[in-house]
Amino acid sequence: MAKIRINAITNYIAGTTTLPGVRQCVMLPDMTIQDLIGSTESCRLLRVDKSTLTRWAKTGVLNPATKLPGRNGALLFERTDVEKLAAARAESA
Repeated sequence: MAKIRINAITNYIAGTTTLPGVRQCVMLPDMTIQDLIGSTESCRLLRVDKSTLTRWAKTGVLNPATKLPGRNGALLFERTDVEKLAAARAESA
């Protein structure tokens, strides 16, 4: 069952299908699924708490690439943006 849900979300992000009652998400042509990472992995790379990441997303410190459907849909970030921010934070420390 989990594999079916993951495949449905992956297809939704890739733009190959839609989820019921949800508009199609917009992705740049050169973006792939591997370029996107979730909040948990972003927090691990940045070494911050999830509440900090959420605050950064709201204030524009780190802009999410997309948000999965639903009121509490997960934020997905571009891996390169997260890695750049992590490098900048490491340099300033």
